[in-house]
Amino acid sequence: MLGKFRTQPGEAFGRVLRVLRLERGLSQEALALEAGVQRNYVSLIERGVNQPTIKIIFKLAAALAMKPSQVIEHVEAVAQVGYRKESVPGSKVNLSDVSVCETNRGT
Repeated sequence: MLGKFRTQPGEAFGRVLRVLRLERGLSQEALALEAGVQRNYVSLIERGVNQPTIKIIFKLAAALAMKPSQVIEHVEAVAQVGYRKESVPGSKVNLSDVSVCETNRGT
């Protein structure tokens, strides 16, 4: 199904990043600090405004205690199946429970 996505990969990456961050109980600020990036950059990625470079993907994965390939597997799944129920496959976090205000505040 290469090339056909229900959700754009950049948007899927942001959704996955938010879910993985919340599952670990991290704020945007804490994740950014651990990954060595700016908090507002994490916010921009999560909202699908910016797309991370491979270097940033590696940094974020390390901060989440994951392999970059694991993060990308989640992104691929979300991009291919979409996220109608506002969740990431295999995740305990439901994104419909997360308000825009909360995510922009750095929680």
